[in-house]
Amino acid sequence: MESKNVKEEIINFFLNEIAVSSNFRNEETATIRYCKGLDLMLSKENDNRKKEFITVYCTLLQKTDFPVLKVYTVVQLFKKWLTYPRIISHIDFLISKSKMKLMEDEFWVQILVSIESDNKRLSLQQARLKLLIIALNSGLFNQEELVTRGDVISSILRLHINEENQLKIKSGLKEKSHPYYRMFFIIRNMMDANLSKIELNELIKMHFWSPDLALPFNETFKTFYKIMNQNLSNSFLNQLNNLEIKKLYNIYTIRPSLFDELSIDSNQPLQFRLIFEALFENFMISGVFLSSYLKDKINLVEKEWFFEEVRGVNIINVKTLPFKLTKKAAHNFRLLPKKFDVSVSEGLVYSSIFTLTDDHDYSLACARAIRDVFHADYWIKTMPMLHKQGLTTFNVINVMDYINAKVFIDGVNLSLKNKTIKNILADVTDWHRQLRAERELKLVRSRRLADAGFDDFETIIDDKMFVIRQLKLSIDLFDEGNDLHHCVYSYRSDCFNGNSYIFSLRELDENLIENRLITIEVRGDRVCQSKGRYNCAPTKKEKEIISIWSKENNLIFNY
Repeated sequence: MESKNVKEEIINFFLNEIAVSSNFRNEETATIRYCKGLDLMLSKENDNRKKEFITVYCTLLQKTDFPVLKVYTVVQLFKKWLTYPRIISHIDFLISKSKMKLMEDEFWVQILVSIESDNKRLSLQQARLKLLIIALNSGLFNQEELVTRGDVISSILRLHINEENQLKIKSGLKEKSHPYYRMFFIIRNMMDANLSKIELNELIKMHFWSPDLALPFNETFKTFYKIMNQNLSNSFLNQLNNLEIKKLYNIYTIRPSLFDELSIDSNQPLQFRLIFEALFENFMISGVFLSSYLKDKINLVEKEWFFEEVRGVNIINVKTLPFKLTKKAAHNFRLLPKKFDVSVSEGLVYSSIFTLTDDHDYSLACARAIRDVFHADYWIKTMPMLHKQGLTTFNVINVMDYINAKVFIDGVNLSLKNKTIKNILADVTDWHRQLRAERELKLVRSRRLADAGFDDFETIIDDKMFVIRQLKLSIDLFDEGNDLHHCVYSYRSDCFNGNSYIFSLRELDENLIENRLITIEVRGDRVCQSKGRYNCAPTKKEKEIISIWSKENNLIFNY
């Protein structure tokens, strides 16, 4: 039914307003049965608009590379067309641009499903990505066919290129420094590697399926790509995904001179970090900046601080810093190694406190316990003073929690200058007792806390069952603190806005009654503290359970 004559018969039959012509009156051919069956099915869907659609369908059939679709597929197209007439322009676009050779019904069914029923025309990039992934997932191609059907894949890729930059895909594209070459090179490598459809799909998503990471392809980008192509081997350059390319491009737009002498030993393992480290080999910049940007553990404000450093602005002169940084603290920050496990903000606070205390553990504990970096000025003045008075690392979190609640939540003008550490710790104990005694929950409506999105965790160790679940109501925080005699209820403000998430490790007895053991606080991607009754540290077994739970939820747990 795919011959030219059959297509012409169908077109003529339909254009004669579904009337059986004299040529067909005395015979019942496959063509006649197809046309009559389709006419009947379309009438059931919407008899009033059937003729209008048949004209459209015949127009599609007149396209050289459009096949005669099965009755079921045409009916699906009719249903889509009734609510979304633009679908015909999409199909016409795909036929004319991709030059697909009589693709099977299954392919077109998936195209009908993939095209959204909105008022926007599919962009070239969206069409290219959707079609390529649909084609690979459709089961139309097996591993051997992928190579022989390379014309289809290449045609789909061509959809990404705008009209003024059309490049013909021929063997050995000459302009290898052109950024579009990278797309073709990667797909050719995928085809030659004899990968499975699943592996191909993953690679395609890594390199192309990133709408938010679309590369600009302007003149600046082309210059950048040409420099990269000159300094790096093709095989190395084409291993990079869009996110990695964009990270390098952002650096280039700020300081192009960094790329002038970029060179990587092609014998080394192909890793993005090697390029990044080579760029800053002779540039004095904090390892925390580099590792945070490299690993995407940097917020928008911190990224701007990093870009200012790349521009050559001394970090102490960056106007958006939330606190004043001394020259010595800035120097210490630049000396922090890439493996130092802190965020950029924590690294700046750590460097400031370390400059004044020369105590690594104490400074790190202070930096991680700060709940709002915009309060850092206060802590940088206060914590070195308390260190000088004798405050130890062990008590840092409890004391900072107490001060934070009094100063930044209750608004108390707290004076610590004339107090000994012993008196401060006594105040902390009294504060814990007051929280329990006052039962503040009676004055505050039970509110829902921000949800971390973690499922409840269950495990069995030594024939005993343990669970870890998030506390999701303010009353749960109160009960947890009241039962274990600690101050977790004072964290409610952070839990409301999602700065902190509180979890409870509990043991179930034979009657499935839960006994609270450890309260766990999560901030960002880190378990920042875990405390038991009266703020005691967790036991070895409890640490083991928390560690397993942390790994399952991609959290850092260093206790």
